Order: sequence, then C-alpha cells, then structure tokens
Amino acid sequence: MKPWAWLVAMAVISQAAFAQTTGSGTGSNQTSSSGSTASSGNNTGTNTGSTGNAGSTTNTGNTSNTGSSGSSGSNPSQGDGTDPFPYDYRMQVRITMPAGSAGASLRPNQQPSASPFTPCDAQKIDSVSIRLDYSAGDPTRSTTMRDVYVILYTPNAQVGQQYHVGVRGPAAMQTFQVLSSPAELNQHKRDYIYLRKELNPSGIVSENLVASLLPVDGVPMGTWQVIGIVADRNYVDFTNPDTWDAWDVATVVLGRPWLTGQWLQDECR
Repeated sequence: MKPWAWLVAMAVISQAAFAQTTGSGTGSNQTSSSGSTASSGNNTGTNTGSTGNAGSTTNTGNTSNTGSSGSSGSNPSQGDGTDPFPYDYRMQVRITMPAGSAGASLRPNQQPSASPFTPCDAQKIDSVSIRLDYSAGDPTRSTTMRDVYVILYTPNAQVGQQYHVGVRGPAAMQTFQVLSSPAELNQHKRDYIYLRKELNPSGIVSENLVASLLPVDGVPMGTWQVIGIVADRNYVDFTNPDTWDAWDVATVVLGRPWLTGQWLQDECR
C-alpha cells in the first residue's frame, strides 16, 4: 500500500543567501622569528636612528577581518570533528492548516491542543501546509555542506510501508519513495535525498514541502510525523541520531490518532 507515493508536485525554493563580508587587509603582515613585525604596505621605512634599535616595528597597513566566524573563509571545516570553527546546522519543521481547509477554523474542544489536526471532513478539503527552514552549510566552506532528508512516517503499522522519503528531481520536482524500515533507509541514503549538498547554492533554505499545501484526502488516518534531517550521506545512519547534524519532527493528526482496520473507515475523506 502506497498512500503518499502518488504525490508529485512542484516546490519552489525561496533561498536566503548568506550575507557574508570577507575582511581584507591593506598590507600582508608577516612575523619574523625575532618577534619583530615587518609590513609589505606602501610605507616601508626602517628606523636606523641613533638608538640602534634594529628590532623596531614598521606598521603601514590597517588589517580588518570581518569574515564568517571571524575567519574570512580562511578556516574551512576539516570534516573530521576537529574544525576550530564548527558550523551551526539547523532544521525546523512546522505544520499549519491552510485558510479555508477543514482544519483551519476548529474550536479548541474539537482538536488536540499540542498537534495540528484535520478532521477528515467529507464536506471540506483536508489539507496541510508543511514549512521547512534549514541551514545545511556554508558554500564558501565546502566541507561544511550537508545533505537534507525529509521523511513522512506513521507509527500505524496497518498502513504497511510506514516510511515515505521525499526526493527532489529535475526542475525541483518532488516525489516520495516508500520504504519499510530504517534499515532500508540506510540502503538508499545516497539515492533518496531531498536536497543534495551539490544543489544547495546558499546553504540556508526556507520552503514549503510540495508547493503551498498538501492535500490529504485519500491518505490513511492516524498520526503522521514529518521528519527533517541535515546530515552527510557518507556517514548518516538513520538508526543513530548522533550521525545527524540537525533534525526536527512535527506531528499532524488526520481524523483520529489510530486506525480501526477497516479501510473505508480509516481513509481520510
């Protein structure tokens, strides 16, 4: 059974590039072994006055350094856990109910207080909006770049294949590959990637999953999770969160928290 596999939609990435200023100095400073400093700037006079102070300092350039992490991009990540300027990876997943949808105007006593909810109302359109905000690396420090994974998961085993992995194709086309376990996810960690690091020009991305909204009529009821993970496809292990650089989980309830085992009763309509 593949309840989400039919979804193919266009998603437009709204990317906010890093505002990064790289510092530059007007002179290149080098320190000699005797502790004196010499500058290769425009005014290179040498003090040879009567004091005989041969270790005098000549300083002709003002050096400013305002790059990312104070490094001007000159300290790229080593990718081995010893980077002196580690990158702050982030992932946030948010689920809301679009205006006019079945779950948009429910009274508090008609829905759970902690989870977004759509009632599977046959008289209205049941749909959700899934917002992803993540930071997957700094393109000016190429070894910090990571891949992004998006997984739809339900704990309701009656659904059968419980894992639905988002894959971005050509022209930002998105499809979902249906898998049965985290072990199978690990087998496809280099294939089923929502956003490959090579295709992420800015590192920071804000976008809606599957265009502006995701219709859920025809999807099995119950509790569904949307999981976003930032990780390196060469090292990620979907059974071990220690291999994830950042991640988040958002939960949505369709109709009710569980299934009855009767398909006609369990399908959101």
